[in-house]
Amino acid sequence: MLDAALTVLRQRPVVDAGRCLADMPDLARAEDFDAGVVRHLIYLAEPHTDRIVARHRGGAGDASGLRVAAVVLASVDGQMITGPQVLRTATVYELGLQVQAGPWPQWADRLDAELLSQFTAGEVEAPVYSWPRPPDPQQDTTLSGTGTLILRFSLPAGMPAPPFRLALRWRGTRDGKPASQILDVAGHREIRLRPFDASRDYLTSFPVFDERLLALYEKLHAARYDEQHLQAFCRLFTAICRTGLTMTWNKQYKRGARITERKFHDDLYAALQAEPELGGRLERGSPWPWASSTSVTTPSPPN
Repeated sequence: MLDAALTVLRQRPVVDAGRCLADMPDLARAEDFDAGVVRHLIYLAEPHTDRIVARHRGGAGDASGLRVAAVVLASVDGQMITGPQVLRTATVYELGLQVQAGPWPQWADRLDAELLSQFTAGEVEAPVYSWPRPPDPQQDTTLSGTGTLILRFSLPAGMPAPPFRLALRWRGTRDGKPASQILDVAGHREIRLRPFDASRDYLTSFPVFDERLLALYEKLHAARYDEQHLQAFCRLFTAICRTGLTMTWNKQYKRGARITERKFHDDLYAALQAEPELGGRLERGSPWPWASSTSVTTPSPPN
């Protein structure tokens, strides 16, 4: 019965399925509440509106299904997380949390939330959230907060995104002594974040060509090349392919047009200088070295 209710809630918001969870709280496990289930339970808890979710109009004002476990939904820059997030290193993002914790313990005066991972504070800057006890702690309320998220670590090409566990904890005073209690979390129990990987992220927007590039880069992952050189090569080669494919639609390069090699090099160089992935680090007129990952050099074209 419980499994059937969870299956239904993964697909659409159904009041009876939410109430089924509330009727069997001892059987429901926090790990069963994935993002799809939680999204539809939150929708059911909302007052009736004209908003449409999964072809169903309006909430039901029934929050019974949310009382089984603390529910957490995480977002990056306002977009709910639905899979591994690819972020630019040293770039500021906003990590948002929405929490429905249910009734508060009598002794708890605040609820804290934080991200736990294998990385140091210097490698990941993540927010710590804290909410004070609400005026009516027995009422189902949604707590929300945002904070700064910055990744400063790197991963080898092709590595999967590491997990970051979301930990919620009641804090307060019990019998005159500081006390805390960890909450079971449903929804986003953990999120996965990784830095941008030039060998697999943001290619040419031409699907058939992207498949060939990815197949090529996949062979490089296991070749044990220097990681900085590999990332620099993938950035440059992808940018050249992306620019070249775009140039084929330029009227100057239509079939039968007479284009000198120098003009082609000039146009290609100008387009590559504007590529955000290269950051204007392209140099011209030097031999091809692999000595630096911060600049790329190309030989000058013949006259």
